Amino acid sequence: MGRDMENCKSGLTCCQGACFKLEDIKHNVIVKGCVNNKEEDASMKVRELNVPLYWANKEKVKGESFFCAGKDFCNQSSQLSFIASMLSVLLAVLIAR
Repeated sequence: MGRDMENCKSGLTCCQGACFKLEDIKHNVIVKGCVNNKEEDASMKVRELNVPLYWANKEKVKGESFFCAGKDFCNQSSQLSFIASMLSVLLAVLIAR
């Protein structure tokens, strides 16, 4: 997922509410997950998660959460981007020979 909701596709993690990607700029951390409640698709909220960071004196993850709703699953890239990645690897191997 990104700010533009690219890769907000169906995937392997079941989510009954809304998927999110939280960007904690201060700690240089990105957290992906699911909330039980429904959120508006492509909406954003500033949230603090109850996830202490051991390298930052137990400070908690805090940042902008971008939501993706309307799907049953989270965290899979599109099949097209997967196929493009595999073709790129194959082309790189052929060129290297």
